[in-house]
Amino acid sequence: MRKVYPLLDPETLWSFGQGTGVFAASIHTANDTVAPRVYVKHNDTQVVFYDGCLVDCTDRFQAHNAQALLEYWDELPSSLEGQFVAIKVSKNPQSLEIVNDALGMYPVYYLRQGNTYLLSNSAFLLNRISDESELDPLGVSLFLSWGWVGSDRTLHRNIRVIPGGQHWKWDTNFTEPKRTTYFDRTRLAHLDHKKLTPTDIEELADKLLQNCQHLSQNFSPLECPITAGRDSRLLTSLLIRGNINAQFFTRGISDNIDVQIGTQIARHFNLSHTLSSTTAKYVIDDWEETSQQWVQQNNGMVSLAHFAEQPLQLDRLGVQLSGAGGEIARGAYNSPGFLLQNHSIDCIGQYLTRRVMKKRHELLHQQTITIAQNYLQDFVKQVIEEGFSPMDVPDVFYTYERVRRWAGISHLFNRNQHRDVFAPLCTRPFIEKAFSMSAHHRYTQLLHYQLISFLEPKLHHLPIEKSWPAQHPLINYLSKFLSRKFQKLQRKTGIPRKSIITSQDEKWGWLESKRLYIRELCLDQSRSSQLWDFIDRAKFERMISSEINPLIRQPIQLTLWDIATLFEYTQSLILKDVEKVLTQSQTFYEILPLAG
Repeated sequence: MRKVYPLLDPETLWSFGQGTGVFAASIHTANDTVAPRVYVKHNDTQVVFYDGCLVDCTDRFQAHNAQALLEYWDELPSSLEGQFVAIKVSKNPQSLEIVNDALGMYPVYYLRQGNTYLLSNSAFLLNRISDESELDPLGVSLFLSWGWVGSDRTLHRNIRVIPGGQHWKWDTNFTEPKRTTYFDRTRLAHLDHKKLTPTDIEELADKLLQNCQHLSQNFSPLECPITAGRDSRLLTSLLIRGNINAQFFTRGISDNIDVQIGTQIARHFNLSHTLSSTTAKYVIDDWEETSQQWVQQNNGMVSLAHFAEQPLQLDRLGVQLSGAGGEIARGAYNSPGFLLQNHSIDCIGQYLTRRVMKKRHELLHQQTITIAQNYLQDFVKQVIEEGFSPMDVPDVFYTYERVRRWAGISHLFNRNQHRDVFAPLCTRPFIEKAFSMSAHHRYTQLLHYQLISFLEPKLHHLPIEKSWPAQHPLINYLSKFLSRKFQKLQRKTGIPRKSIITSQDEKWGWLESKRLYIRELCLDQSRSSQLWDFIDRAKFERMISSEINPLIRQPIQLTLWDIATLFEYTQSLILKDVEKVLTQSQTFYEILPLAG
């Protein structure tokens, strides 16, 4: 695993238990680097360890210290916030308990073989020690159709993900764990929709601010992004209001809209601010080694389009705030046309398919698309049965599929080996407040607007990528309708729209730089590869060829990156099998002379 995660320190390796029953082990970054965190605490009879970023919202103990987790273990599910997993293992009597965060953003993978459960925060590790190399049709179909793996699936048929808000416990009397859900999403379906009062806003702001202050007390300065969007602006307002020591940053080239607006915000408030960018040249250099490592770190489930530099050495493991989850309260998958009509289950499934898949179907077999569509229909039916209104379904999907599975592994953990990441907008207070509003008010982005107005109203007077919608639902719908009519008129009359450089343009540059490598990686693998059961080889070969105008590739660049990611991952599985054969052969020849 150190080949996959270079920052792991072998001096931290430990194990607990042996023989039959329960066994646990872990390895992490050097203790001096992660201080004041204490990831592991054990004695003769039990051990508690954790990973992720967590705080005690009751303000009674230091949650980043495993000793405190051991002392307050019985109160953990209700007292912790953040994105994390915490585990307790006991020898006598033998038992294992595991608690994850409320939304399940920290991925915990498990594999059952007979009466044995294997659990890890690395699906790649489970694959290496179990030979579970058969691909999962649903997991692969969702990754290719959506850009991430949803539900409880991975790319492997028998390796799954523990749902969010769970407390599982195994003991000597049962081979199956006792499962307790401490944060059930059905409770969100039954919240009373009401107009937010100033008191509601203040109470939520205090809870979000309190978590940031807890982190700052031990991990100052916090790192925080500033972009042209709303979620980072809300985080910035929290830190300014709390006078919290922070290092703000913006990623992108100088012409990027995030860099332009982020820099202006930092100057206005005199914030400590840095700029960084991952250039096409960096992506090209050492691509074969770094891309394979990236894919293995992310268990094949994060696209190479999101490639990020990982340091080989680290002096200090910091804490970064993330705006992930903010879209939960912004109606990201909603539209006026959807919210103003009544819909059947089939219509909702078709609507979500259009919103999620977009142009991704062009390189896929129909069977791949059908698998993803069928899953969406089943998801919609289940959410309606749980008591949600049809208008809530897109936001439930965004929360429990997009945020939980995509943002969790893409932006919080495996992408950031050199820092812990805390997402205040993925905590229970924010999620509950978002679903206490109607879908109409979520679509007006009311919660973000009022929180920023309360925390730092001056931020409303600074530029933003897209202007705030009208705060009254009907006026907002009318404004959206007129805006789209105007855009259609622009296209008909040939009036050019203002071009904004975004991260997608940078990724397109990466793709064109590595087009030949991607072509060889995918097409040189055997035609019998399982992946061609999902991908139309002929269409892919045509689209990646030099005969195609690069501008034609641009709209489907994310699909091309996803395909390259899967082939990179399956290649690593093939190399693993070859490595195993070579190791076995070497052992045989070493033993043979002794036997002779």
